[in-house]
Amino acid sequence: MLEEILTSEQMKRCDLYTMEEKGIPSRTLMERAAEAVVCEILNEHLDISRVSVLCGGGNNGGDGFAIARFLAQRARERGIDSSIVTFFAGVNGRESEECAYQRKKALSSGIPEVSNPDIEASTLIVDAIFGIGLKGNIEGDIAALIERINESSAKVVSVDIPSGIDADTGAVMGIAVEADITVTIARKKIGQLLYPGAEKCGKLIKVDIGIETEALYGESTVFSSEEIPFPMLRRSPSSNKGDFGKVLIVAGAENMAGAAYLSALAAYRSGAGLVRIFTSEKNRIILQTLIPEAVLITYSTEEDIKALLPEAARSSDSLVIGPGLSKSSMASLILETVLKSAVCPLIIDADALNLISENEVLWKYIGKNTVITPHMGEMSRLTGKSIASLKSNAIESALSFAMEKGVICCMKDAASVISDGNRVYICKSGCSALSKGGSGDVLTGIIASLAAQKTDIFEASCTGAFLHGKAGTIASEKLTEYSLLARDIAENISNAILESI
Repeated sequence: MLEEILTSEQMKRCDLYTMEEKGIPSRTLMERAAEAVVCEILNEHLDISRVSVLCGGGNNGGDGFAIARFLAQRARERGIDSSIVTFFAGVNGRESEECAYQRKKALSSGIPEVSNPDIEASTLIVDAIFGIGLKGNIEGDIAALIERINESSAKVVSVDIPSGIDADTGAVMGIAVEADITVTIARKKIGQLLYPGAEKCGKLIKVDIGIETEALYGESTVFSSEEIPFPMLRRSPSSNKGDFGKVLIVAGAENMAGAAYLSALAAYRSGAGLVRIFTSEKNRIILQTLIPEAVLITYSTEEDIKALLPEAARSSDSLVIGPGLSKSSMASLILETVLKSAVCPLIIDADALNLISENEVLWKYIGKNTVITPHMGEMSRLTGKSIASLKSNAIESALSFAMEKGVICCMKDAASVISDGNRVYICKSGCSALSKGGSGDVLTGIIASLAAQKTDIFEASCTGAFLHGKAGTIASEKLTEYSLLARDIAENISNAILESI
C-alpha cells in the first residue's frame, strides 16, 4: 500500500488547512498528538520510572509539555510509580503561544520543571526539542545536551522527528538525537526515510490525529511503502510464455559474463516468459552453462552487431543495456544501435550510463519509455554535480533530472529514489547487503521483466526496486549482510514475491 510522505512545508500547510477549513483548533491537535505519543510509549512497554521530557520553545516543545502531563496521568491511573520532569530548552527563552500554554498547564498539574535534567539517571528521555521546522545547525548548550542524550543508556522517544534532522533531506544539522523510537504525527516526513536521518529515527511509528491533506491536491507526490507498491501481474492458467514478455539483455563484453548472467537470471525469476542475451561470443560457453534457459545472440565483430542487434532490439518487449558492457568503441556502437533501434521499454545501467555521460548527443535518441538506474557515482557523472550535492537533496535531484530528460530516474542509494518527473517513490526495502558487486545487474533484470509483462514503466521501476531490496533482505537473514552475493538476491526474488503478493 502506498503511503504519502510530506515535506515540512506541506505538513505545515496541512496543519493550517485542518485548523482553518476543518475548524479543529491548534490546541486540540497538540493534545491529540501528545496523547498519541503517550499511548505508543505505553504500548512499547518502556520503563517510565524516571522520565525526562526535554522541550524546545516551539510547538514541538508544546507537545512535550503536554506529553509529560498526560504520561503522569496515565501512570497514576495504572498505579505505576513514575517520576516525570520537564526541561525547557528554548533558545534565548523564546516560546510559541501554544508552547507557553502547555508549559503552564504542565506546571499547574504538578509536573516539576528542572534547570539541569539528570539525563544519566533517566530511564526514558522524550525528545521534543526541535520539530520539523529546524533551520540551521545546532550548536552550544543544545548541542551539548544532545550529546549527553546520545551517550546515556536511557531509551529515547523523539516527537515527530529526532531533533537535529532536516525533515526534508535527512541531513544531520550539526548533531542529532539518536532515537530508539520516533513517533511521527499524521504523515511520515522525507527526512525520516533518507539517510542519515533514517538511522537516527530508530523504530518509526506514524500516528493519525485527524490532520487533513486535501490542501495538497494536484501537487507532485512523494510516497513510500512497507509492502509491494504496485500489484504483480495476474497469471492465467491458460497463458503461454508469449504472454509474459520477451526480455533482451544487452550485456557482457568479453570476459564479463557475470553481469549478463545476473541480469538474465533476475529477469526469469521475476516472471519473464523468455530472456535473450546479446553478448560477446567469448561469453557463450559460460553463459550456456550458467543459464541454459536463456537464448544467446553473440557477436565477434562490428558487422555482427550491425546485422543482429537491430532486429533483436525491435522484437523485444523490454531491453536492458549496460551491465558489463565496457566503454570500448564496440560498446559505443552497441549502445547507439540499441538507442536507435529499440521501440520497447528500455533500462539503461552501468557502462551504458557512463558512455552517455561522455557523449551528451546520445540523449536525443532516448525516449520517455526509458529507465536509468544510476548509483550516486554514475548520477554525479550524468549531472556534473558532486555526490554530496546529490545526497543533500536526493528528492529534487532525481525529480528534476527525470523531468529534464523525460525518463524514469531510479537513483540508487541506501534509500533509492525513483521519479518520473512528477511522482517520487522512496524505496526502503533493502539493507547493506545490497552493496555488493552485481546487485545492480539483478535490479535491471527485475525491472525489465516487469516492464515486459506490460506493467507501467514507472510502476515496474518502483516494484522492481522494492522486490530487489526485499530479496536482498530475505537472503541476508540466512547468509548475513556480510556473506550475501548478488546471485543470492536473484535466487530470493521468488521469496520476495511470495511475501508480497
